[in-house]
Amino acid sequence: MPDLERRLLGRRQFLVQFGVLGASLLVAPTAARADSLTEALTAPRAAAPAPAADPGAALHVLSQDTYRGLAAWVVPGKDPYSVAQGETSPTPGGVEAGAGEFLLYGLDRYVPASDEMLRPVAQALATGVSSTAPAPLPAVPLEAFTAVDDELQALFAGDRTVPITLVVAMLLNGLAVQVDPASVAGPFPASPYANLSHAGKTEAFRRLEEDSPAIAERIDGDLAEPMRSAFSGVLGLLGASLPNFAAFAVYSEFAVFDRATRTARERPLGWTLSNFAPGRKTPPNGHAEFRGYHRGLR
Repeated sequence: MPDLERRLLGRRQFLVQFGVLGASLLVAPTAARADSLTEALTAPRAAAPAPAADPGAALHVLSQDTYRGLAAWVVPGKDPYSVAQGETSPTPGGVEAGAGEFLLYGLDRYVPASDEMLRPVAQALATGVSSTAPAPLPAVPLEAFTAVDDELQALFAGDRTVPITLVVAMLLNGLAVQVDPASVAGPFPASPYANLSHAGKTEAFRRLEEDSPAIAERIDGDLAEPMRSAFSGVLGLLGASLPNFAAFAVYSEFAVFDRATRTARERPLGWTLSNFAPGRKTPPNGHAEFRGYHRGLR
């Protein structure tokens, strides 16, 4: 096998483990399945490819499906992500509460990870190759795969701010493939994590929290100290905090909060799930038991 073809094969093997090859299916949704990665690599190119989504949108779906899968794991509901994990609830859950979108919005703004720390990891994700991969794999036209890979490298290149939402989503997908290699195939082709069972998602987070040094080594074995220890610490922090972050989103007003009027457009789902202030869509203005204490203190 020529070196260029071997590297391209290794690149696809690497990316399928992080959900990126599956995201390419969104750029070429009519692609047929192949029995092996070699067959997928050598499949005939489309004569006139007509992408249904741009590569940036495909990577957004990768992140969105991953965080919605996380929201369903934290608070299962009636949504397709909860159904896919085999753990549902008769009431709406995290996906319906917009917890996935909250994570997409919040991670880049509030997680304390600097570009200096994330850039070596992002570069490893942008250029990594692998010698092993699960099978069967999607048969993706080369144009679609290359377009998504080019977009990924552009996002992670140069002096641009590293999008931690995409980095974390790819890390969760990489863990998902470790937990269950079959997760590369499922109802959510862009996110192996969203395809895991509820127990599989739990195992992925156990590894993220407890085995962070090994995960850092797997992503970039050349990462030097003290950056490796710092990145390992960030991974552990993510493992411990992401479920809490998602749960906070479920029981917050994020999905219905109107920033222009600073009011809730409708009653937040989390209030209903927790039976907070029944019948209201605004919080009570104080509590009756505290009335009269301002002047006549007792």
